[in-house]
Amino acid sequence: MSMNQTKEQKLEQRFQEIEKTIPEKRTPISFQDLEQKLSKWLLIKDRGLVKVVAGTVIANKLPTDPVWLFIVTGSGGTKTEIIRGLSGIPSIYALSDLTPQTFISGFKGDDHASLLLRVPSGTIFTYKDFTTVLTMHRDKQQAIISQLREIYDGSYQKPFGTGETKNWEGKIGFIAGVTSVIDRHHEIYAVL
Repeated sequence: MSMNQTKEQKLEQRFQEIEKTIPEKRTPISFQDLEQKLSKWLLIKDRGLVKVVAGTVIANKLPTDPVWLFIVTGSGGTKTEIIRGLSGIPSIYALSDLTPQTFISGFKGDDHASLLLRVPSGTIFTYKDFTTVLTMHRDKQQAIISQLREIYDGSYQKPFGTGETKNWEGKIGFIAGVTSVIDRHHEIYAVL
């Protein structure tokens, strides 16, 4: 790399190198074009947000540990629009609700009823409003956060009263939007 290249040019070149290793077919677009198109429709105050989100998607496609991102901003801060905009990307799975039963189902004999057993390893879950989890009853909230921690670690096992135990291993990325209410939940930081 030339000494005269700017940081942005080096970053663009590195992302182009990474893109060559990703087998998915899609129409390439530069960061400048992406930011320009987004700026046409959205007022994004933090210009680094687009790069962070794109970097999170790319990082989750690499053979490394998963990368999880929480976009923290107030209501109307464009987090929902950015997250919804990811839905056209292969391997993105949008969640509209999270409950303690979202990831693994106790339905006997049918692994297809369990979300984690249906999606391929390397899937990135998106969830536009993690704030709803933070306002749930404490037991439900703790169950979901505990599951997320295990999913991040790459394995999840859940026994059911039917005598069946469901096991999952893999890699899942996670991108979620949340309001600044997360700042009041210090124990969540410790767990996640």
